[in-house]
Amino acid sequence: MSPWGVQSHRRLSSADFPRLVLVSKPSDSSVRSERVLSERVLGAPFTRLITDGRTGRSTFQTVELVEKTIEQEVDQLGSRASFKTITAPPSF
Repeated sequence: MSPWGVQSHRRLSSADFPRLVLVSKPSDSSVRSERVLSERVLGAPFTRLITDGRTGRSTFQTVELVEKTIEQEVDQLGSRASFKTITAPPSF
């Protein structure tokens, strides 16, 4: 402050303003897809009795064996993730 009550103005520099920082990192992302190519039943279904050793309860279970041929495709995407941050200027 000056003696007359008027605030003195000083020349501002770039250090007085917020700074924008841009950070870029490689991003590992992939896309997975599956599809069933073929499916066949192996033998006839069968039923069996199962007894739970802890509770002693008996249940029937029907089992059918199925063989499936599945195609899986994985595409690797080469991309970059960018992050923006603003840093505050130093206070006067």
